[in-house]
Amino acid sequence: MKAISTSRLRDNLLKALAVTAVAAVPGAAFAPAAFAAPSTEPDSSLPSGCELDISGGVGTYTDPFLIGNERQLAELEDCGTDDSYYYYELTADIRLVSDDSKSWNDDEYGWDPIGDSGNEFTGYVNGNGHTISGLSMDQWAWGDEQGLFGYTDVATIKNLTVEGNINSNGYDSVGGLIGYSDYTTVSNVHTDVTITNDGSDSDDVGGIVGYAENTSVAKSSSEGNISDYSGSDIGGIIGYGDYFSVYDSTSSSAVGNVDNESDGNDGVGGLVGYGDYGTISNSTFSGSATGYYYVGGAIGYADYVSIDGVNVTSDALVQFESENDSYEIGGISGVHYYGGISDSTFSGELDADQNVGSYAREVGGIAGYLYEGNASNVHVTSDAVITVSGDNEDNSYYIGGIVGELEYSLVADSTNKADLDVNDAEYVGGIVGYAYDGSGVTGSVNTGDVSVRGDNTTDGWFEYVGGVVGYMEDGGIIANSANKGDVVAAGDDYSQYVGGVVGYIDDGSQVTDSYNLGYVEAYDYAAGISGYSVDDTDISFSYNAGDVTTRTGDGDQDGIANGDWADSGNSNVVLDTENSIATDTNVNQLLTPEVKDASVLAGLGWSIGESKSIWAVDSEFNDGYPYLAYEFQAASAGVEDVVFAPVNFANRKVSALSSNAAAYLTLVAAQINDGNYAKVEIDGFTNRRTKSAVARARTAAVKQFLRDAGVESAIVVHNNLAGAGHRNGTVVVTALG
Repeated sequence: MKAISTSRLRDNLLKALAVTAVAAVPGAAFAPAAFAAPSTEPDSSLPSGCELDISGGVGTYTDPFLIGNERQLAELEDCGTDDSYYYYELTADIRLVSDDSKSWNDDEYGWDPIGDSGNEFTGYVNGNGHTISGLSMDQWAWGDEQGLFGYTDVATIKNLTVEGNINSNGYDSVGGLIGYSDYTTVSNVHTDVTITNDGSDSDDVGGIVGYAENTSVAKSSSEGNISDYSGSDIGGIIGYGDYFSVYDSTSSSAVGNVDNESDGNDGVGGLVGYGDYGTISNSTFSGSATGYYYVGGAIGYADYVSIDGVNVTSDALVQFESENDSYEIGGISGVHYYGGISDSTFSGELDADQNVGSYAREVGGIAGYLYEGNASNVHVTSDAVITVSGDNEDNSYYIGGIVGELEYSLVADSTNKADLDVNDAEYVGGIVGYAYDGSGVTGSVNTGDVSVRGDNTTDGWFEYVGGVVGYMEDGGIIANSANKGDVVAAGDDYSQYVGGVVGYIDDGSQVTDSYNLGYVEAYDYAAGISGYSVDDTDISFSYNAGDVTTRTGDGDQDGIANGDWADSGNSNVVLDTENSIATDTNVNQLLTPEVKDASVLAGLGWSIGESKSIWAVDSEFNDGYPYLAYEFQAASAGVEDVVFAPVNFANRKVSALSSNAAAYLTLVAAQINDGNYAKVEIDGFTNRRTKSAVARARTAAVKQFLRDAGVESAIVVHNNLAGAGHRNGTVVVTALG
């Protein structure tokens, strides 16, 4: 019997790959890729030229070749690259020692990587918890595709730690574990490999994998620095990913050019530098990511990528190189096309503090630029620090607490609690800086102060500043949202269009069911809801209870809105005349007790006071002012309700949990137990052709696993037909406060 051919394995593994192209619905979630070991075992015949001097094993899944020293490991270059699939297992820690007598690891060039283009490593390596240390490489000798493994194709590497140093010398596809991977699974691998570059630009550089195609990285971590770097697509886990997934993994690496001297460092991410078609889920970044443009705490540049359950911690630093005009930086994603970002948190420092002569553009606490993808249930915490400054002759712009620039997209159910400290800038918002092409913000609250300052006296004004959105046009909407922070544009007589909710609104856009409690100040055109509104916009069922000031003394200030809308009048918009000295005779001017009276607002047509109303009033919340009903429900529950990423059954005819699903549910169970949730809902989604017995078995398997993992909450199970937002073959777990 011959060894299994890699072409056959590749076909089988591709079918098992859970990462698929993003569906038409923006923000579609993906399960992590998972490659199962082949069920058919190869025989023990080795490729010609292989001189593997092993201490045991025949190369099968149940009886793998045993690797216990450096020489045996080096022989994988000849034994694992002949279009055959074998199984290997480490039996001991291995220290790599460079020596001129070793053709595979000499003094001058270091380790000769296992596998290269045209001679790729194929096989299954179980490190068995051991460490390979002393990795030392100099790419002047080996060229592209460098790491412990240079090039893998149809491979699995797991349960391994790698330590060492690589100098890329301007070559591409460099990783602490693998330089270039295709149809590869990496699981429970930990790297502490410092990667430096003494040559010209190096692209596709990652702490674990440099270039990852059809590749999954799960339950893995990196802590080695990728420093003093110039080049593109640099990430703490993966440099460049194409049909990839990163799941349940962490990086504490310093990624990019930490000395701020390079002008060519783009596509820099704490986890992934550049990603096409993939998933990043349940992962954490706590290091630093520095770049020229496209910089993110999770990913620098994302195209059809779903991000779910990512946490960028308070220890993390995401920053632009200060010497250059820089574009698109985000606490989670620098630039994000299609795909979506959900259930993720940024608590670190976002530094776009540029030197005189340079500026920063598209800056967001979650994403710098988001196109045709939703950001939902994402949060910038009060621990986060967002600093932006630019050339006082050329403003920075498009700066938001959540998203800097929003196009054909939606921010929903999100919060920003960080102050925006912005110098010499325009288009600044507590949630979104600039929203257009039908974009919107709904169910979102800003509590941070929005401050724009500086002395830009030579080129423009500080314009378009809002507590929720700085500038909105093209039929956008702000709904069920609020601002509670101060909004101040403090330029030297050069600031205008500043609003408690939106700075400037145009082209049929609207604000509905929203409010402002913050102080608003500008040189001119300041208002409690909208700094300026043109005549085809609308404001409805909203109120302002914040004071408004213009520094001109006789400038345009309004309790609700300046501009054409101010002349239209609206019978359901409310101004608290006791807290706001600015007036607006075209709306309902009420005293504070009247604004806080639900019956008064109900008389104006507001949805308030009923069990499913949009608005509510409680003397213990919001100082008695009306609030949006979702705000206080979560707070009173003690813990927030959490919807976990779907458990995906890749084979829709099978109800058994995969190892990846089991690992994921272990994390879910831990979070449920830590949060002391009162109830857990398990929702299975199927199509009409799925057998009901299979559907019931799936949800039962998830329920039983959670029970076995110690979940004591009441567990309710539902089986539903798949629809918008819910794919066939998935089970969604929701913990309810």
